[in-house]
Parts: sequence; C-alpha cells; structure tokens
Amino acid sequence: MTLHEEIVEILKEENKVLTIKEITDLINTKGSYKNFDGSPITEYQVKSRIKQYKQLFDLDAVANVVQLLEWNNKKIDEFAKKYERNIDSSDCAYGDFAIQLDRIEAEFYNNIIADKKNFNDEINY
Repeated sequence: MTLHEEIVEILKEENKVLTIKEITDLINTKGSYKNFDGSPITEYQVKSRIKQYKQLFDLDAVANVVQLLEWNNKKIDEFAKKYERNIDSSDCAYGDFAIQLDRIEAEFYNNIIADKKNFNDEINY
C-alpha cells in the first residue's frame, strides 16, 4: 500500500477532517506504512504526499487540516441543489433576465462564503 492510499484509508476510517499530525500519528500507530528503513513516517512526508495528490485531498493550509476531496465535492453538489433556482426567461425582458442571473449568482457565492466560514468556525472551536 502506498502512503497516499494509507492516508485515504485513515480519513475514511475516521470519517472526519483530520490534522496532518493526527494522520501521521494514526498511520504510525497502525504500523501499516513505514519508511524503507522501518522508521516511522514524518508529518513532512504526509503533508508532501497530500500536496502531491490534489485530485484526492483538500488541504486547508491555514488550519492545517485535510479532508478527502470527494467529501468537499459532495458538499458543493448538495449546496448547489439547495440554492438551485429555476428561471423562466419568458417572464422577463433580456435586461431583467441578466440582472436576475447576476443576483442569483451573487447570492450563490455569498452563501458559499458563509458556509465555508461556518465550517471553519466549527473546526476551530
């Protein structure tokens, strides 16, 4: 098993966002992945591997926490459905329609920012 596969497995087992240190400690405690010389892995190795596999992991460098990218994508999909709007272009003139789209887009991004802030507040409590 490779290091990045082990990190994925750890995150799935714990089923929550973890710090680099927590991931490193869990891998070393489990003992299923070691360096070539048998020594425990370091936080630097874990963080480097996470950065190398951006298609798998979402690293918040400020909070130093990691989640699986697939979790983030699911949240975004759920969020998009939650704020989805149906617009009937026959109900308004072109200018009004464009303004309505701009307003919905602005609301959508403001909600994303608010949800991200709430998520970060939960992590830091």
